[in-house]
Amino acid sequence: MSNPNPMIGFNRKVDLIWLDTVASWAAADLSEAEIAQRFSDLLATIDQGKETRRKIKDILSGIWLQRTGDLPGFHETGLNLYRSLPTSERLALHWGRSMVVYPFFAYIATQVGRLYRLQGDVTAGEVQRRIVEHYGESDWVKRSVRYVIQSMHDWQVLHAKSFGVYIICPPRQITNPTLIAWLAEAYLRANQADSVAPSTILTSPVFFPFTLADISAQQLSRYNNSRLEAVQQGLNQDVIVLQVSTPRRNGVS
Repeated sequence: MSNPNPMIGFNRKVDLIWLDTVASWAAADLSEAEIAQRFSDLLATIDQGKETRRKIKDILSGIWLQRTGDLPGFHETGLNLYRSLPTSERLALHWGRSMVVYPFFAYIATQVGRLYRLQGDVTAGEVQRRIVEHYGESDWVKRSVRYVIQSMHDWQVLHAKSFGVYIICPPRQITNPTLIAWLAEAYLRANQADSVAPSTILTSPVFFPFTLADISAQQLSRYNNSRLEAVQQGLNQDVIVLQVSTPRRNGVS
């Protein structure tokens, strides 16, 4: 069923180097004035129109500078991980933040992962058709799908096999249990899920750029993320529950 009032938010191509730059500002606890000046300098290097630069700034700010609602703990853990993780693992942080702040991004990532599992490649047209079924038939939705796919290509998680046809780049191995628990929280928040089995999270197509190590519900919660709780469901299955309320985090255009 289509959504008559789609909330997109992620509506321009975003380069990975811009995400890294803004994340580094957030991790350095810069003042608002200093961030504003650095944003001015960054946007001056982007050869786009004024409106496009404004939208890019909104997306980057949404991903790494927002601290609203019940996100502070999730946000601070992400910043601490950014400070401690090697550069090669920081993409997972950008991915998790994008999922939570812009569920449109998460929905596209899920469709890309599913299509690739089914057929071994992904066409932009197929992804677009699936997104239109959910968000509605409009040029705005279609363009935004293209922007997200172009961003994923720039982030080197998709490789262009031919025009409009992509394959997934070799997935990155994620073994850090704190990072995996943080990504599990991102999954719950992005999907507005009450409870989910760890195996569902760890193998979700939304995480197609990564291979997440198999860790237990107890490892996800008690030892690595105090905002998650392991709850026994049935005789021999544990599920993960987010301990705080999770208001919808749709982006706005």
